[in-house]
Amino acid sequence: MNNYILKNGIILTPFKEVDNHYLFVRDGKIEKICSDLEFETLGGCYLDSYELLDAKGYYISPGFIDIHTHGQFNVDANQGLPKPLTMSEIRTGVTSFLPTLWTTDFKSMLESAGKYYDFINTSNNKGAKILGINMEGPFLNPLHGGQKPENTRIPSKKDCNDIFKLKDFIKIMTISPDVENIDIAVKFCNENNTIISIGHCYMEPDQLHDIVKKGARLVTHMFNAMGRKFSSRYIIKKEDELYDRSGIIKTGFIEEIMLLDNIMCELICDSKSIHVPPVLLKIIIKCMGVDKLILITDSMKPAGCEPGKYSLEDGRDIFIFDAEDPVGRLEDGEVFGSIETMNRVVKNIRDIAGIKIKDAVKMAAYNPAYLLGLDGNIGSLLPGRSADICIFDNDLNIKYTFVNGEIVYKSI
Repeated sequence: MNNYILKNGIILTPFKEVDNHYLFVRDGKIEKICSDLEFETLGGCYLDSYELLDAKGYYISPGFIDIHTHGQFNVDANQGLPKPLTMSEIRTGVTSFLPTLWTTDFKSMLESAGKYYDFINTSNNKGAKILGINMEGPFLNPLHGGQKPENTRIPSKKDCNDIFKLKDFIKIMTISPDVENIDIAVKFCNENNTIISIGHCYMEPDQLHDIVKKGARLVTHMFNAMGRKFSSRYIIKKEDELYDRSGIIKTGFIEEIMLLDNIMCELICDSKSIHVPPVLLKIIIKCMGVDKLILITDSMKPAGCEPGKYSLEDGRDIFIFDAEDPVGRLEDGEVFGSIETMNRVVKNIRDIAGIKIKDAVKMAAYNPAYLLGLDGNIGSLLPGRSADICIFDNDLNIKYTFVNGEIVYKSI
């Protein structure tokens, strides 16, 4: 294993931005960060055991952690193909991730989860780390989200037993609190240390507070696949658009979420703000602060690919109609997930919301590590942490990716 000294970079810890410092990597860990003056005092014999790497003025960041990705570069996470996913993630600065199984055929979901479990327990992985599985379903409201309604299920003890046979591997499960018998799924999640995420639903504010009391700690792609109620009495149609003419702004569980102190929210920030408009991005950052927000890709199979048609595991096709379009679409043009990669969503939120790059990195690295209880090992460049690092330019083009102190990708 090589030891490295990274120099001439802007270090994002990500709690602060540090210039004119050196980052030491030793035995796969972050050893220390020292100033120019401290570096000059170190003896030559000490430095002989390191390889000097010039970051050329680029940013040196903790590796990104994508807790919600359905695939990319023509690989569908639901296919259960761990190796190509781990190798594709490092191209985007991701050093750890949760393959996210969206709601398809239940038996197929279980088989795919088992393939990832076997992979991390038997293989010598040279790519991004698989931390476990994110199950987006199947206990979802069939009316909200892009899944086929017939693939959603009402929770049962049998189904939950089948899901949680993989002990300590299901890290996150999205559930809809408005689904019948949802308390069965809640009980199994809590017993298996699985993070309950709220999504694909409509619920009253009291249902929100109830599910949070029962242990929910996360909201799945905030603002997306979330229903609202309208009174038909006040709805009018004008030029194929529906308008509420009541003159009264109605609030619901979405606004209530932004006032909660004990929950975190996923955000998809695509380049054209199709998933979340810029005003909403700025509002949620102002209300909740960057500490409670987690950047995700929600990327689908065509992410990183050329325009064209791509087949999904549920039998449908997803399209990239335009190279500039940051979302996947069904044949009728309906949005179906994103085709962004993690480095791009970090750039997008910096540019669209106008936040500091260190805060964007915090949302993409430290915050997901904190959610998963892994912030003592990954997600930052503090001494003793795993040397999972990405180096990128101002446009977030990835130059190097390190996993456990080893260079696993470079484009220089």
